[in-house]
Amino acid sequence: MYADTNIYCRPFDERLNQRIELEAEACSDIFLAIERGAHELIGSDILLYKFKGVTSVKRLHVSKFLRLCSAMIPLTEEVESKAAEYAKKTGLSDRDALHLASAVIGKADIVLTCDDRFLTKAGKLSLQGITVENPLLFSNKL
Repeated sequence: MYADTNIYCRPFDERLNQRIELEAEACSDIFLAIERGAHELIGSDILLYKFKGVTSVKRLHVSKFLRLCSAMIPLTEEVESKAAEYAKKTGLSDRDALHLASAVIGKADIVLTCDDRFLTKAGKLSLQGITVENPLLFSNKL
């Protein structure tokens, strides 16, 4: 499993509406399942880079989730090339394309994101058995 930056942050977001509340609970449940060994979590250099922009308080909380990663996918030419291909085909942002490429190279079976644009654009790709979905859908399968 690969989780986009917003999955790590969602449990600590201000819960302004029902969707954020439900996603926060789902993300927390997913991290509990990972802690219990029910799923393996893969991280990446792009994930670490994106956390540099997160507030220091939230970063402190998120760092405990990052320690759950069994592997970290480095930012390589292969990742950058695959990301450029995904961005060109779908219009994904560079960072989202790098997340997706990292997940593919890391052989994740699922990519979780709260970002509707990421979900829609990644859905245009054939990703060889990788599913991209919202944590609400995934947590219902736990």
